[in-house]
Amino acid sequence: MKTLTIFAGFAIAMLAGCGGQAIVGNPPQVDSVKTIRPDGHGRRGDLLYLPLGAYPPHVIIATYPQGNMVGTLAHISTVWGMCADNKGNVWVDTGYELFKFAHGGTKSIAKLHFPNSGLATSCAVDPNTGDLAAIQLTSGGTVLNVWANAQGEPAVYPAPFEAVACTYDNSGDLFIDGAITSTQDLALAELPNGGSEFNNITLSETSHWGGGIVWDGQYLAVNTLLPTNPRSQRHLIFRISVSGSEGQVVDKIPLRDLAQTVFFAIQGHTLITSTKSWGTISLWNYPKGGAHLKRFSGLPGNAFGMALSLAP
Repeated sequence: MKTLTIFAGFAIAMLAGCGGQAIVGNPPQVDSVKTIRPDGHGRRGDLLYLPLGAYPPHVIIATYPQGNMVGTLAHISTVWGMCADNKGNVWVDTGYELFKFAHGGTKSIAKLHFPNSGLATSCAVDPNTGDLAAIQLTSGGTVLNVWANAQGEPAVYPAPFEAVACTYDNSGDLFIDGAITSTQDLALAELPNGGSEFNNITLSETSHWGGGIVWDGQYLAVNTLLPTNPRSQRHLIFRISVSGSEGQVVDKIPLRDLAQTVFFAIQGHTLITSTKSWGTISLWNYPKGGAHLKRFSGLPGNAFGMALSLAP
């Protein structure tokens, strides 16, 4: 029960910080979806999906990189994890089920069920096979559910620590990050492609867990926290090279005004995530870092997850 208690409290606190609340008592309903209108150029283009904790929970859809809000997926309870595949489809993780939306679509086109009850926090899609992975916090501990080709029933893998976020690399290896309970230090593990259990990864440098994990095409990018650093360099993105059970931190990228405990996306040389400012998304140069390149605000809440859906 320890894992569920710790992170259920964490999740509720995060959503409350958005001016909303977590809804964990009843299965979610997906309806009242507002139509996504074209952008000013008459086309949908790339879209950024942002789950907000403002009550009732919903998903804001904005054009990328312009940041113009063009639609809403409403009445989706307990929105947390989101991910997109290489066809532009977006999976919305409600903790009870995963709903699939086509790029720019207004109605769910597929649905997957979790075999166990609990709180889901993150999902990822294998770019090669279309396999879908989702982390879930259950009363028996943290588990990773993997649906082959995003269909049917999932294989369930126990996580070796309190995992929160996941990502695939180009080879189909699956990585998770989270926190060691006693110290809150960053923990990292790998489920190799074709493997049946996770391997813990020993990092060359310690830091506190800070949020999401993304494969940037060459390295793992992980949101971390170094509380003893100067204020402007406490929230960093570690770039990590993994070889076997060793993880070498090859770069530490300070992002000014980066918020803690948030997920992020990387597209080319741009990193997209929330900032410390309420209802604001910023774009940074990646992997250079520093001050943001662009920001858009006015969201009715803070987004702690996101999915970038590229136009097919």
